[in-house]
Amino acid sequence: MAAFAMSGAAEGPQLTAVFAVRHEQTPRALRGRVFAAGAGLRITGFAAGATAAGPVASRSVAAVVCALSALPCAGRAARPGGHTTPGARAGSGAR
Repeated sequence: MAAFAMSGAAEGPQLTAVFAVRHEQTPRALRGRVFAAGAGLRITGFAAGATAAGPVASRSVAAVVCALSALPCAGRAARPGGHTTPGARAGSGAR
């Protein structure tokens, strides 16, 4: 239960940051489309994750927890161009 509570507590600031970056970096005319596409991808990701985790969780909950812990690291490693500081504009040289 504590892990779920910590996960939920971390989700709030993360989601707020995602919305702030989308709002800041998306042209005004495209914001509705970008937010709708983002929401669709998020829901699809939840469904795909549940589909993948279900059979694994029935065998080993620890394996699912380890895989979930590794996903943010894998996503960070796969991101082209490395980390950009929040608020930095593309091409500004700030990293």
